[in-house]
Amino acid sequence: MKKLISILLTIVTLLSALAVMPTAGAETSSSEKTTYIPERLVYSNKYGTTHFIGKSLVAKSANGEKVTLLKYKKSDVSPKIKFYMRGKKVVYYDLDTEELYSVGIDGKNNKKLGTKIYELLGGYGEDVIVYIFGKGIYKISPDGKRTKLFGSKKYFDYGYIFGGKVYVNYWSRNWDHSKPRKSTVYDLKTKKTSTVKMYDYVIGRNHMYYKNSKNFLVQMDKNGVKQAVGSNVEYIDAVNNGATVVYSKLLNAGKNDDDRMFYRKTKGLKTVELCKQSDIYEKVKSIVKNSKKYDMDTISDYCIRHDTIGKNNVYFTVSVGNEEETFETMIIPVNLTTGKIGNAVTTVKGYIYNLAYDNGYVYYESGADVWDDCDDPWDGDSWVWDYGRIKAS
Repeated sequence: MKKLISILLTIVTLLSALAVMPTAGAETSSSEKTTYIPERLVYSNKYGTTHFIGKSLVAKSANGEKVTLLKYKKSDVSPKIKFYMRGKKVVYYDLDTEELYSVGIDGKNNKKLGTKIYELLGGYGEDVIVYIFGKGIYKISPDGKRTKLFGSKKYFDYGYIFGGKVYVNYWSRNWDHSKPRKSTVYDLKTKKTSTVKMYDYVIGRNHMYYKNSKNFLVQMDKNGVKQAVGSNVEYIDAVNNGATVVYSKLLNAGKNDDDRMFYRKTKGLKTVELCKQSDIYEKVKSIVKNSKKYDMDTISDYCIRHDTIGKNNVYFTVSVGNEEETFETMIIPVNLTTGKIGNAVTTVKGYIYNLAYDNGYVYYESGADVWDDCDDPWDGDSWVWDYGRIKAS
């Protein structure tokens, strides 16, 4: 009898296991589609890395094979490319030609997906999400088919994608910069629209951070779960692809002093005080003074413009110049645990437009430009441009 019961239990166990085992080729993941956020300098996944270096957009597979996807001749204007990787495929958009392409990381199967596209917002599953001027937001399938999602003929200011939702802002003549901007939000899964008010935003692959009307720093994950993680925030400086954010607060608000303190918020929401902006400037001043490359009397401005979070440091670009010209820009590391300010990891002539970190490298786009225009990386005034990277922790 005991042997019979044992056999019956074995059969029941096997049947239960077979009931939950997927059949060959069955869908084993959830119905949620992956959201792809385009980058300007570097994008990586388990299949490899695509990045700009020198005058080329290069793909390097996980097994070390390198392929040049795009190569530019010497020009006064840097290429205006945004791209992301989906598996072994790169989707890229050229603002100059308003064309959208996909190509394998092996350089094969280069395919034009669309023309007369005003902006690449990102990817959602197999579809590419774009804005078409004067028409609205569309999705483009792998075979180039266009389907309108939403939107109007109102002038598109800017848009982005996160967590399966498209955020769009339309230009308004009466927008009050002292108040939060109202964004139209379109859910790609439910096809429903809503609105959200925010001052500023920074996006990583897993979290988005923004400021609300009370200057609280709000963290939102890919599922839309929100929580306030900081107060009296002046700037959201950088976020990585995990849950780490660097932000800053004014030290002497209302006293004509723009000095600020930088903070890091960890995954467990612990706050780490890093350093003051003025401390970074003093570090750069000492580097400039000791280098003896420039007459200190000609330098009147030090300006932090961009930053990115690495493994152990947050990296700031600090431009050195005066009201008419940017002489050079340094990339300065600040330790994420101790707040210690390190020496420049690299110095380039002119201005650094963009900065990114990926797999142990800091990537940057540089060019010589006038100081007044340095906020706009695509203004066309640069007379030299280049893409580089530096090994960093």
